[in-house]
Amino acid sequence: MNILFFAGGAYVGGMEVVVHSLMTRLNAIGHRSAAVVSGWNDGDYPARLRASGIECHEVRLGRFYLSRPRWTLQTLGNMLPAIRDIRRVAADLRPDRVIYTEPQTLFLGSWILPHARNVLYMHSAPDRFLTGFSAELFARKAESAVCVSSFIAQRAEQTPLKRGKITVVHNGIIQPSGDHTAPVRVPVHLGIIGELTPRKQHLTLFQAVARLKERLPAGSFCLQVFGRTDSDYARMLQHEAARLGVQDLVRWAGFVTDRNAIYEALDIVVAASVDEPFGLTVLEAGAYRRPVVATRSGGFPEIIRENETALLCEPGDVASLAQALETLIVNDKLRAQLGQAAQAYIRTRFTIERMADSFVEALRDAA
Repeated sequence: MNILFFAGGAYVGGMEVVVHSLMTRLNAIGHRSAAVVSGWNDGDYPARLRASGIECHEVRLGRFYLSRPRWTLQTLGNMLPAIRDIRRVAADLRPDRVIYTEPQTLFLGSWILPHARNVLYMHSAPDRFLTGFSAELFARKAESAVCVSSFIAQRAEQTPLKRGKITVVHNGIIQPSGDHTAPVRVPVHLGIIGELTPRKQHLTLFQAVARLKERLPAGSFCLQVFGRTDSDYARMLQHEAARLGVQDLVRWAGFVTDRNAIYEALDIVVAASVDEPFGLTVLEAGAYRRPVVATRSGGFPEIIRENETALLCEPGDVASLAQALETLIVNDKLRAQLGQAAQAYIRTRFTIERMADSFVEALRDAA
């Protein structure tokens, strides 16, 4: 099967990581996958794809923004070259399916390639293009949707996408080699990983840390925050950490791409998000044998066996989060037990191989 992915790429987040891994595996098992990525890319995503032997085409196919007229003008100004480039790629690849990761690009791409068989690969909940007045127009451009979790699929079922086939294909990850048993150390290193956005609930975590600071002996634990700190929201979080009196416990690690460096530095991974579409860091933490405290929200309950591979707490509930963290901070044997169980579970249920096989099956079932 020949598959063309419109793979984003201006920011390398969980979606880009998953699509990269998926394309690599598809090529390895005899399919031909190629990627169209943003021509305005300011990151290393195209280089990552090419280093994996993936055919990658940088095309200036932008979007239309009501709040950013200059960006919209750039999109319009580059539309004719983008059309030419995309049609040239498609003429060479002759894709059996074209995969889009967001609706606006789906709409534009379906106009550029009017005879293609389109699939919307949903890594987030339906946006305004699928829930507002334009929903019918955008949804009819996809013959099917592949969702990374049942949580997202349930949201998709509430849109016009329900007229096509909606399938759930859970993400998989590249499993790290080795054992990765966490050392027993003091202070215990907590960590929260990902883009600094309100959905990730960093502030709820800081409030829980403030409670723990009052309850536990000094030097019991510290917190590392992974993610870019150059936004107004990040600066607000830094101010709140100081206001809560926990700035001495928080280390701002910045954006780190090396998974080994991230997870080897941690003893407990915190996933405090509300309505997280999937939760890739939960899988990665388990693969590195690190226990997780996550919320009973979004896609997390689908990939966690509560009290067996991780602890769950109530979303947005400071007391519930603090209690779960305290349970693990003071009990190194429980940390080891959860980490070991999570590693075994993820190595069998959330592999790249399983994800790629399920993805191909979803494409064929939609025929």
